Parts: sequence; C-alpha cells; structure tokens
Amino acid sequence: MMKKKLLICLLALLLCACSALPAFAAEAPDATNVTLLENGSRITETCEILSVTTNARSSTQTISGRKAIAHTNDDGSTPFVFYIYATFEVNYNVSVTCVSTYYEYEIADSSWKFDSASTWCDGEDARGTYVFKEKVLFITTTTVEGACRLSCTKTGTLY
Repeated sequence: MMKKKLLICLLALLLCACSALPAFAAEAPDATNVTLLENGSRITETCEILSVTTNARSSTQTISGRKAIAHTNDDGSTPFVFYIYATFEVNYNVSVTCVSTYYEYEIADSSWKFDSASTWCDGEDARGTYVFKEKVLFITTTTVEGACRLSCTKTGTLY
C-alpha cells in the first residue's frame, strides 16, 4: 500500500515538473523583409528556423536557422542568393549566444561569379559579408557587396 502511494506521488511530481518546462521557439512563419534599391533592383531577406533541440534539464534550446538574401534585378531575375546559417544557444528570457555560423550561395545566372564571403559570431548575432561580380567577356561590369545579420531573441525568434 505504501509503495502505491509513493508511486502516485512520484508520478504526480513528474507530471508537474514536465508541465512547467518553458515552450519557446515555436515554429513561426518565415520572416521576410524586402529592400528596394535606387536602381530598381531589390533585396529580399527571409529567415527560417531549421531545427530546435530542447534541453529539459537546463531549460535551454539550441536553435539552428538561416537567412536567405536574394538579389533581384529590375527585370525580375534573381542572379544569386546568399545564405547565412547560424546556431544559437537560448536560455529562455535570460540570454542568447551565437555559437557557430557559416555561409552558402546559389548562382542562377552564369554571368555572375562568387568573389568572396565571410561569417562570424558576434554575441547574439551571426554576421557576414559577401561579394558577387557580374562579368561580360571577362570584364567585371557589376560588383555587389553586401553585409548581413541573422539574430535570435531571448525567446527564440530569428530575425
């Protein structure tokens, strides 16, 4: 009889403890920001959460995500897209730290070439720079230099 009461008490305690864990970094819709440039082209930035891992013991989460930076010409074509990826350690409503970052890119127009890029962690931000060049007959006709930032809030929202 005593074992049964002890088991019921432990089960009740376990249920209370599990329900008290914070639920954060819900899969929010992708955040998109569009910047129009003077030359008629635009830059579209889209954030996306790729994975969320919860550590129940410490009430922390590891959030991995990316931001796509698409350059679209005035004719509507998108010659390249630059991606900055980052992993964040989030202590809910207390702190957030960028722990790793890297980049990738896609080129859809063969006249555009990747020149250089770099990414680094800076507190709660993943930051990056990139350079793409358009070449016609081996001559550079256009150079696009950009800077980007992928950040995470203390509640697990990427922006």
